[in-house]
Amino acid sequence: MSLQLSTRRHSLSHIMAQATRMVMGADAKLAIWPDIDTGWYYDIDFGDATLEEAKLKDIEKKMKSIVREGQEFKQFSLSVADARAFTTALGEIYKLEMIEDLAAKWETVIGFYANIGKFHNPVYAGFSYLGEFSTATFIDMCQGPHVQNTSEIPEDSFKIDKLAGAYWHGDSKNKMLTRIYGLAFDT
Repeated sequence: MSLQLSTRRHSLSHIMAQATRMVMGADAKLAIWPDIDTGWYYDIDFGDATLEEAKLKDIEKKMKSIVREGQEFKQFSLSVADARAFTTALGEIYKLEMIEDLAAKWETVIGFYANIGKFHNPVYAGFSYLGEFSTATFIDMCQGPHVQNTSEIPEDSFKIDKLAGAYWHGDSKNKMLTRIYGLAFDT
C-alpha cells in the first residue's frame, strides 16, 4: 500500500467521523480510527441511539460534500492538561482514556487535527487554548498524517462498506461500540 493511499484512507476516517456527527448528532463518542489494508474503520459509541444501515448512505453523501468543500487539515498540539480539559468538556470519554494512557507513558503534548472549512462549529468557540482552531469545522485527536485538503481525495475512490460491533479494547467486559468500515482505493 502506498503511503499516499494510506494517508488518504486515514484522512477518510476523519472525514467519516465528521460526516457521522453531522448525520447522527454531536453525542456520538469517537473511539479509534485506523486505516487498514482495504480502507479504514472508526469505532463509535452512539449511546442509546442505533446507527441503521440506511444511514450509511447519508453519511457517505456527507463525506462526498466534505471532499467537494475542500476542507484543509491542520495539525496542532495541546498540552496534556488542555487535551484533558478539551475532551472532558466534549464528553469524549474514549479520547480522554487514550490521553491518560499517553500521559502515563510520559507524553507531554497530544496531537490533534482540525478540519478548516466554510462553516465553523460553535462548540469549539469557548476554548481559548485552541487559538486559531477555535473556528474549525471538526477537530479530532490524531498524529496523522493527513492529506492537506479533502479535495485531494477522488469522490469515486471510497465507499462506506458495512457495520460491525467491536468491544472497546477488544474486551467483552467493555462496552460494545459500532464499527463503521469504509473501502478506499486509488479509483
